[in-house]
Amino acid sequence: MYFSKVMNFKLSIFIFISIALHACTSKVSINGSKQVPDSITIESSNVLYDFTDAAMFPLESALEEVSGLAYDDNEKVLLTHNDEKGIIFKINPENGQTLETIQFGKKGDYEGIAKMNDQFVIVNSSGHLFFYNPQTDKTRKVKTGLTTKNDIEGLAFDAPSNRLLLAAKERTIDYDKHRKVKAIYALDIETEKLEPKPFLEITKDVLINQLNNQLDDITISDKEKKELRKRIKAFAPSGIEIQPTNGDIYIVSAKGSLVVIFNSQKEIKNILFLDKKLFPQAEGITFDAHHLYISTEMKGKGGRLFKFKLKS
Repeated sequence: MYFSKVMNFKLSIFIFISIALHACTSKVSINGSKQVPDSITIESSNVLYDFTDAAMFPLESALEEVSGLAYDDNEKVLLTHNDEKGIIFKINPENGQTLETIQFGKKGDYEGIAKMNDQFVIVNSSGHLFFYNPQTDKTRKVKTGLTTKNDIEGLAFDAPSNRLLLAAKERTIDYDKHRKVKAIYALDIETEKLEPKPFLEITKDVLINQLNNQLDDITISDKEKKELRKRIKAFAPSGIEIQPTNGDIYIVSAKGSLVVIFNSQKEIKNILFLDKKLFPQAEGITFDAHHLYISTEMKGKGGRLFKFKLKS
């Protein structure tokens, strides 16, 4: 069910949106306010999705620790899993209800999922990949060379380049404590080998510079600016997906409640600040042809799925 209550503040560049959730219901009420530092921050000129109208679906209890998120265009269902059990959940994108479950592996720390051609691919925090073939009901494990020190949390299939993208929450392979950087790695599907250099490196300086650009024409207090910069500094990838029409790379961070967007040339494009009360631990992100989806844990209150429409 959709419900929106919108107050528009027409700014030259940005619109600030605060989302308030009604308890015990699937409705989301939305109120525009440039005074709320926990709001979603949108550069209106290049954001494709309408954050003034959203649907929220509670997920079943088994998905209280919902993690990765993907979309199966063949079956028109969402794919997800929880952190601990080797189970894939097929979710109805219209109401968040579980349609089917698939046991693909043993218990483990599973963090991301992708639909790759006719297979489902799951990654654990150690960087191991699990290729599940629904035709044979068999799972094949591939070691990438990444480890728990890298703490892999996000996974996406880059179909045009026939590669998987793996988002590291913690250290890079060539870790240097004096160099503050987060990395996205690429694995070639044909060779099943990890490319030695990161596909994308994200530094705090790049994020801070982007934030400063976005704040240029916004009048907010120094305290609010300080809070946003604090959230930027907490950035650590927890999910990744590629927008299907323009190739933009969306990276969600549970820490700081952020979505960072890069274009297909890997240039930073935008930073969205999610409402921390609604997205206390956002870990999954994906798209269908007309929507953006974000999944989040609710700190002991069950998993949630949010659905945002593509602007017309």
